[in-house]
Amino acid sequence: MDIRTIRSLGYGALSYLLADLASGEAALIDPQACDMPLIQAMLGERQLSLRWVLRTHDHDDQRPGELATLRRLGAPIVQGRPEAGVQMPADGDTLPLGASAIRVLRTPGHTPHCLSYVWADRVFCGALLDVGDCPWQPWPADAAMLWDSVTQKVFTLPDETLLFPGQDCHSHSVSTVHDQRRWHPYFAQCSRDDFLARIAALEDEAQCQQA
Repeated sequence: MDIRTIRSLGYGALSYLLADLASGEAALIDPQACDMPLIQAMLGERQLSLRWVLRTHDHDDQRPGELATLRRLGAPIVQGRPEAGVQMPADGDTLPLGASAIRVLRTPGHTPHCLSYVWADRVFCGALLDVGDCPWQPWPADAAMLWDSVTQKVFTLPDETLLFPGQDCHSHSVSTVHDQRRWHPYFAQCSRDDFLARIAALEDEAQCQQA
C-alpha cells in the first residue's frame, strides 16, 4: 500500500492518492479540480487504474464546476451530499481497493454530509478537525454534530491510528488519534457544553467583526 499527498496551491487543501501496488488500483481522496494535470501525471507515472474518487466533503456552491471536472477522471464519485450520478454510502460500508478495502464513516458536522475514510490504520477525515481553518467554511455547519462525530467516531479508534486532514494548516499533515484526543485546541480537555459554547462565542465574534 502506498499514499501520496498532493498539496494544492492557493488555499492549503490536501488531497491523497492511495494505491494498492499489487493490483495497480488507486483511490483519490478530496482531489481538487485545479490539480487535475498533476493527478493525471501521477496516475500515468505508476500506471495506476483509478477505482474511486472519494470526497470527505465539498464546497461546490462556492466553487462551481468542481464536481463536473472530477467526473472526467472516469471513476465513481463517492460523497455524502446527494447529487445526480454520485454514490452515497451508508455508515460502515466498504469500498474494495485491490486486496484491501476502505471503510466509510459518516462524520457530519463540518458540513451536514461529511464522510471519513478508514484504510488499514489510517483515517482521512477532511476538514473535520480543522475548526476555524477551512477557507470555504471556517465554522461548523452543526457544532453539536461535529462534536459527536469527532468524539464518538474518530476518537474511539485505537490511539495509534493515523489521521490525515484536509487542510495544511499547522505545518504538519499527519497526527494520531492519541495526540488529537489529548492536544486538539478545541476538542481536548473540554466537555460537549464547553465546546458548543466556545464555537458559539467565536461565531459571534466573527459576525461582529464583519458588521
